[in-house]
Amino acid sequence: MKPWPYLICLILVYFLANSARAQILVTSFDAFSGGSANNSRLVAQGVVSKLNDKLEVYHCHLTTAFVAATEQIIGCINQLPESPKLIISLGEGGCGKLKLETVARNWAYGRGTDNLGQSRNGEVIIAGAPQRIGLNIDWSKPFCSLDYNSQKSITLASNDAQTFVCNETMYRMSYFHSQIPFGFIHVPAHSCRQRSQKIDESIEIISHLINEFDKMPEINFSPYLTEESALQSQFDRAENECERDFLRRLIISY
Repeated sequence: MKPWPYLICLILVYFLANSARAQILVTSFDAFSGGSANNSRLVAQGVVSKLNDKLEVYHCHLTTAFVAATEQIIGCINQLPESPKLIISLGEGGCGKLKLETVARNWAYGRGTDNLGQSRNGEVIIAGAPQRIGLNIDWSKPFCSLDYNSQKSITLASNDAQTFVCNETMYRMSYFHSQIPFGFIHVPAHSCRQRSQKIDESIEIISHLINEFDKMPEINFSPYLTEESALQSQFDRAENECERDFLRRLIISY
């Protein structure tokens, strides 16, 4: 038997398997406020490098700017071969844990300007829009697949993304593009101690979360509840102890 038909079949199977992979978009911001770097960019580069042999992951570079960042995300989406299954946006937070954000607020305030010279001095982002909007992907199952140390020591459920560019980007994406599965994670800042370790931990955990989302036939597309009482009801209906723990930590942050 000639080997050619067999080889052709193998090539065809490989091509079909890779062409069927879902599109994942990871976004990051540039340095701002005189900083030398932005850890979100370094982490995003690491995540793409780690996952690209398994998934179809694209990296979208954003300017740290109140309005332009959302426009740039949509521009990146339009350049993809197909609509993304998931968008995970990364931004710099404090020096503590990875923050899995769940809520965006309709309020903007910054002590300085963004990278395009725009400022926010305490104002609503979109007039007449809801005070808060829940992000529309459910972190709990991917979170519960993390190892114990990653759950307890490194990762935090958060309902407060502050009031600068990250929050405005979350709000604009959630308000204008609610049909797109969108999540936001704050990573430790570049100025923190043990920077290399925090970058490596962030890459490992975020890669794991994206992998878990990709395994889902479809991503839970229900916006997070924004009231403490509603979250408490969701806590009472949780399927397992880990999901209850995730919601408990989120409720405590109110």
